[in-house]
Amino acid sequence: MLHGFDALYRSANRGDDIGGWRVVEFGAGTAKLEKTTPHHCAMEEGIVGAALQAIRTPATLAQERCMRRGADHCLFVISSFITDQRWSR
Repeated sequence: MLHGFDALYRSANRGDDIGGWRVVEFGAGTAKLEKTTPHHCAMEEGIVGAALQAIRTPATLAQERCMRRGADHCLFVISSFITDQRWSR
């Protein structure tokens, strides 16, 4: 799901210069997602969290960087105790 999040975002939003999502790190039970969308971080964090819950992969999200605080992108760190095939599919 995380690797397909950018495609999901683009199918729900219009335009080419709308920012996007990129997986910058992925390992057992952990991932980092870079976000350059104009949408508020709290909303996007909720969407990612709900998507993970929908596929029965509970996780916590933390934000390391934020565009609203001057960074060139937001960076979400995702951690889960799930490390089996549910995480790596």
